[in-house]
Amino acid sequence: MDTPTPTSAARDTNATSEFNAAFPPQTTVLGVRLLPLSLGRYRIMKWADVAFVSDEERGATGEDLFTAIAICGMTCADFKRLVSERRLEKEMHKWGKSLRKRIRKEKGFNLFEKFGLFKNYIEEGQKIPWVALSIQKDETTDYTHTHWAESVEVVLRGQLGWTKLEIEEEPLSKALTDYFKHMENQGNVRLMPHDLYAQMVSEGEANAAAFEKLAARQEATCPA
Repeated sequence: MDTPTPTSAARDTNATSEFNAAFPPQTTVLGVRLLPLSLGRYRIMKWADVAFVSDEERGATGEDLFTAIAICGMTCADFKRLVSERRLEKEMHKWGKSLRKRIRKEKGFNLFEKFGLFKNYIEEGQKIPWVALSIQKDETTDYTHTHWAESVEVVLRGQLGWTKLEIEEEPLSKALTDYFKHMENQGNVRLMPHDLYAQMVSEGEANAAAFEKLAARQEATCPA
């Protein structure tokens, strides 16, 4: 099966998506305007064991939501300062009290709606314009078990010149876009626009179904 070729319109759309990765839409949850999901904030949520970024499937609690909003509502430097000065617990308690007041004032408050808003913030913050298809060039390659966030940071800082501040504050979608473009340039992956990938999968499934029907007919007409 031939691989679909991007049209000029598709290329323009992908280029726009790459630029948009640097400017994700703003999200406000429980009155807090969240800063862009970044590699730094993602890693802090991992450190805090927030369910929204857990590698295992588990349900998020109200405490997960409040912690995640607090982390994503401030710069990484400010959050780390609270931790190093041992003021985090005190500030979280103060913030929790003000949050409860806000919840009591909000008519028809729906916690599940807030969960949905934050889940969407996480999902949108990790989107890239393509599907990354792995190109395995060496069967003897030694693959480590490093978490993907660590691997991305190593490449961004070591090979693309990202600074500590950029790692902490630049949108994760931009970080992933730069990372995968670099990996494509290195010949490690092939990046395919989502629409072309969906077309390829659809054609592959149609061809597989046709082969199954043909095989079934041949088996039915084959003499015993």
